[in-house]
Amino acid sequence: LGTNGAGVLFPSSYRGSVSAAFRQPLLAGSGVEYTRVAGPIGQSFGGISGVSQGVIVARINSDIALADFENNVRNLVKDVEDAYWDLYLAYGAFDNAKTTYAGTQETWEKTNIRWQEGDLSEADEAQARDQLFATEAAVRNTHSAILAAETRLRVLIGLPPSDGTILVPTEDPITAQIIYNWYDSLATALMNRVELRAQTWNIRSLE
Repeated sequence: LGTNGAGVLFPSSYRGSVSAAFRQPLLAGSGVEYTRVAGPIGQSFGGISGVSQGVIVARINSDIALADFENNVRNLVKDVEDAYWDLYLAYGAFDNAKTTYAGTQETWEKTNIRWQEGDLSEADEAQARDQLFATEAAVRNTHSAILAAETRLRVLIGLPPSDGTILVPTEDPITAQIIYNWYDSLATALMNRVELRAQTWNIRSLE
């Protein structure tokens, strides 16, 4: 039992008070249009464009963020495709290097036999052996290129750098001749290019 007042008849008597306030700036200094663009007076944060965010500017900023997301997705898809074909080319270079090494080794073995029989000089045998070492180094380098290309592709598609499996391209590139219509491509790019749409929204935000 107790009370928060003095001189009361009953000891369990309490007296409280509740107050509320609501403030709305009429015309926000310059009217509804200004409020929609720059936001209420006294707003302390700015938008992507460097000005305060009203409803219109915030909506434009959302469109800019969406355009950036589309740009990042497009770049990711392109990077994955480029990494796939880079891996394909790396395997092709490795196969060519192995074929060259096999031919060079056969040449060196024949040269070595003829040198031992006295048909060729020691310089000829040394030159063939040097060529063999060069092609062997090319095989090792192209194999390292395969590992680097595979690691890059794994990173892009979210796979661990090494999981006990090997990524081998199974699809071959198109070898048919393709004739592009550059005027249609240019018109499509001017209408749909995400960077142009983002720049348009930036200009509207600043306006």
